[in-house]
Amino acid sequence: MKHKLMALMLAAVLLVTLVGCNNGKEEGKSGSSNSNGTKAAATGESLSDDPANFKEMHLEVLSQLPTNPRKPVEDRLTPIWREKTKVIPDFVEIPAGQDTKSWLQMQILANTVPAIIANQNGIADNPNHMDMLKKAGMVREITLEEMKKYMPLTAERLADLGVTMEQWYKSSVDPNDGKLWAIPSLPGPLLKEEYRKSPYGDSRLGQANYAVWIRDDILKKIYPNAMNAAELKALAIANKGKLTLDQVMDIPIHNLDELYDYLKKVKDLNLTENGHPITPGHLQFENTRGALYWSLLSATGLHISQAYPLVINESKNMYVDFQLTPEWKNYISFMNKGFNEGLFGQEFYIQKKEQRDAKIINGEYAVVNMWHPVAANLEKIHKEGKTYDWRFYPIFVNELDPSVQSETIQSFPLTTKWNSKAINPKKVSEDMIPQILHWMDWNYSLEAASLRAWGTPDMYTG
Repeated sequence: MKHKLMALMLAAVLLVTLVGCNNGKEEGKSGSSNSNGTKAAATGESLSDDPANFKEMHLEVLSQLPTNPRKPVEDRLTPIWREKTKVIPDFVEIPAGQDTKSWLQMQILANTVPAIIANQNGIADNPNHMDMLKKAGMVREITLEEMKKYMPLTAERLADLGVTMEQWYKSSVDPNDGKLWAIPSLPGPLLKEEYRKSPYGDSRLGQANYAVWIRDDILKKIYPNAMNAAELKALAIANKGKLTLDQVMDIPIHNLDELYDYLKKVKDLNLTENGHPITPGHLQFENTRGALYWSLLSATGLHISQAYPLVINESKNMYVDFQLTPEWKNYISFMNKGFNEGLFGQEFYIQKKEQRDAKIINGEYAVVNMWHPVAANLEKIHKEGKTYDWRFYPIFVNELDPSVQSETIQSFPLTTKWNSKAINPKKVSEDMIPQILHWMDWNYSLEAASLRAWGTPDMYTG
């Protein structure tokens, strides 16, 4: 039960797309793809809807590959995905900094929209972009009958949460035409009361804050009384992992003004690392426009509601786009001010992920976003004999303004359009649909979720 529940929780985080556990080697592969943008084994046989008879199939997939400078020593999971689905994704990514709408318009004109659209956001969750694809005949309706027939493992996951396939389907149909144009994401595990009452659910209930990593050697130069990483770890162990907010929030950074003040003090120190100047901060996960909000939204004093992009106060019947709130405007002003004063680096908004990660690993930032590869930095500095570490710090644990948002109600929706999967019928023939839906079904299965969370049994049992 413990492994099952943990797999359910981690699946929502680790399932970046439905591409399985690919190690990135297939990105950009073109091979001998046919005019449909796909290729199957050249057997001369017609495709089957029986998984036992599936042949190897390549699919162009619009996705977002994770970037990690550390290469896997051994790929243990990709062969399992290949065996289970016989689908090999050939990845296509929207170039960094490219506007999604402009990119999509160019692909439609050139008839180069990939076979599967599975990027995290910006298309399937955007009615305007989906309308563009519909008008171009580049998105296929997915019927309830097909989902019931070809996605039995998904039906099992839904049943465990008390949801039927029909309920899941109806929650995601287009309200304008009553049709489903993209396979939605699975409902969150906390939809089930049993999971909400578990230790894992308890730690996830409520609105979570974003956080940053702060280099603790630099932190001590500015705030000598603040705990470094080792001191915080010792305190957590002494208290059996149960710390109060007062204990955790020992650094005097509780709002944007104080964060700005800290970054400014770092800049004034004129520090260097391996001959390179240390930039005070890198607060975004990537350089896209959307990353402005989802990288560190809680720094605004808001939280992303289940009804994103709305922030909601039900007691006052208020439903407001977060970008129209004073809190958001203040946050954008903070980001603009920090950039203009050199607190984020001149390349902040155009920097490629690989360049950013290389600088983080080299220790050239003092404060970085919670998603950034500080573990790879620690691996490097330990080999060099350096001893600094990174303090994990919430940004920010403050009470929300009740005039804007209400914390009294937490909803658990049946679905979300984030990370939905759309099929392009100009690149996918009808006889390929059973295998494609089976591929999606396998990626939604509990077995796949467990493998992502834990690996194969020998990887956690010894």
